[in-house]
Amino acid sequence: MIKGLLFDVDGVIFNSEPYIRKAFTNIFAELGAELSDSSFEPIVGTGEITSITYFANLFGLNVDVEDVKRRIYENYGEIIKGKLKAFPGVVDFIYNCSACGVKLAVATSSDRVKFLKSMKETGLDIKLFDAVICGDEVPRTKPAGDIYRYAAAKLCLPADETLVVEDALNGLSAARDAGCSAMGVTTTFDRKTLLLGGADFVADGFENFGGFSNVEELNTLIDKKIKIDISSSFIGELINRASAALENAYAPYSHFRIGAAVLTESGKIHSGCNVENASYGATRCGEQSAILSAVSSEGPATRITALAVASESEVPAPPCSICRQMLNEFSSYDTQVYLYSVKTCTIKHYSFRQLLPLAFEL
Repeated sequence: MIKGLLFDVDGVIFNSEPYIRKAFTNIFAELGAELSDSSFEPIVGTGEITSITYFANLFGLNVDVEDVKRRIYENYGEIIKGKLKAFPGVVDFIYNCSACGVKLAVATSSDRVKFLKSMKETGLDIKLFDAVICGDEVPRTKPAGDIYRYAAAKLCLPADETLVVEDALNGLSAARDAGCSAMGVTTTFDRKTLLLGGADFVADGFENFGGFSNVEELNTLIDKKIKIDISSSFIGELINRASAALENAYAPYSHFRIGAAVLTESGKIHSGCNVENASYGATRCGEQSAILSAVSSEGPATRITALAVASESEVPAPPCSICRQMLNEFSSYDTQVYLYSVKTCTIKHYSFRQLLPLAFEL
């Protein structure tokens, strides 16, 4: 049951990105550095301090970060006057959530001074939010999950009862790191990129999100959207391939059949099942079979972007520790993992960093 929404700001409530980029470009030009649009790609959603430090190191500049930030914010405040507007439908959506008793929080990587300038310009009442957490109030910025953990705590809710609303991949990573569910909005990245980045479902905007009059109806709407995105995307195919592989499992000793499927960066899906042996050490798990199939087919440079595991238990079964370690060899912390029960049709969604936060590496 989702009881609270945690909103990112830039790219979700309004699009301040062109204006803050213009302010960055103006101030760094004064410092002797020329920035282009592509310069910002690695740091989207990380906050101003991280961005300033990144550019200072990139161009070999010795700067006072706080002074540069102050100048950028002053310039930003002038640039946005009469220009910064909330995205269509988002204000109504926030008011609707508030009226239905949904707890609301803002969790933005931006400093509070920039956030307040932006909110004042859009005219959105900050009192609608039960909590506001800004980037200068947390020790680690996104993709670390600190800001969303703090926001959930401010709402007095466990992370798994909150839904993060994000447009950026760093923000989705932060949501999964914090143990929150995540909704992606396609203002910055496309649907598939957001799903591979960790979104549970994706909305193209708030105007067509759908109406609801209480928390239960909101949850019903969210569940429907998750099911649609799963069935209509690569996730559905991945789960179907894992479920089909389960039927071929050889498990005469444990009687616990597992099917698995991996999606690689090439866009190909490879599946496998568990194959047991009278000499138990010779047994191969379904996840291992799928990984071995991918590497055998595509070579040692194979990178896995998503994994689905199908089991017959009522609660979807996770990979064992050895399978997690093997997956680590060919994946990243942001590899998406979907666990599926063919018995109850239950799906659980994690990022790999949640399953194995401290992987062994040489």
